[in-house]
Amino acid sequence: MDPKVKRLVDQVKAFLHERYGDGIKRVILYGSHARGEATEDSDVDVLVLTDSSLNPS
Repeated sequence: MDPKVKRLVDQVKAFLHERYGDGIKRVILYGSHARGEATEDSDVDVLVLTDSSLNPS
């Protein structure tokens, strides 16, 4: 993985864990960066799995 993308994903994880604590279950990189097929124009796809307690009632 591109070091810049890894750093970005790590920053996103840190922000989410700081903001939502244990409510964040997983942060998953997917798409072209995860497959190692990213180009200069590729975006960064991140899936965030949360605890149901973060969902509005």
